[in-house]
Formats: sequence, structure tokens, C-alpha cells
Amino acid sequence: MDKNQKLQLKVLMKTRINQLNALLKVSSTDAEQLQAYVSEAEALKSNLLWLETGKAGLCFKCGCDIKFSLLVAYPERRSCEKCDDYGEVSLSTGSK
Repeated sequence: MDKNQKLQLKVLMKTRINQLNALLKVSSTDAEQLQAYVSEAEALKSNLLWLETGKAGLCFKCGCDIKFSLLVAYPERRSCEKCDDYGEVSLSTGSK
């Protein structure tokens, strides 16, 4: 992943986090939907840190490149199409 792509993803993730925070402040939805907003925001914040590592853009399961278009569509994603898992991993251990 090149520097420009990382910057694009950072902007996308920060924008989505801000949108989620705004929804949490004014939302009258049920508790389940609110928890989904919180979970998505947490995944995005984690992936912002991931972008700063040497493993940014690499699948946490098999290590291959994740398509940039896939990361733009699903910025909380950490796996390639082959592995097809949205699971979060620890930045320090690399495990679920």
C-alpha cells in the first residue's frame, strides 16, 4: 500500500468515525444498533493504528495484499477476499 492510499484510508476512516460519533450523540435507535455503531467505530480506530504499522494492507491470516478497493469499501476489514473474515486482531500479537 502506498503513502497516498494510506492517506486516503485515514481520511475515510476518520470521517466515518466522526459520522458514527454524531449518530451516537443524537440517535434514538435501539441499544443493538447503538452497539453496532460503537463496534464499528472501535474497529476503525484500531485500523487507523494498523495503517501506521508495516503490516498495513496485508491480510492478518495469510499475509497477502488486501485490494485497496476492498479496504475503501470496508475500511474496518483486516483480511483478503480469500480469507474473507472481518475479524479484529491485536496489533501487538497478531491474534484474534
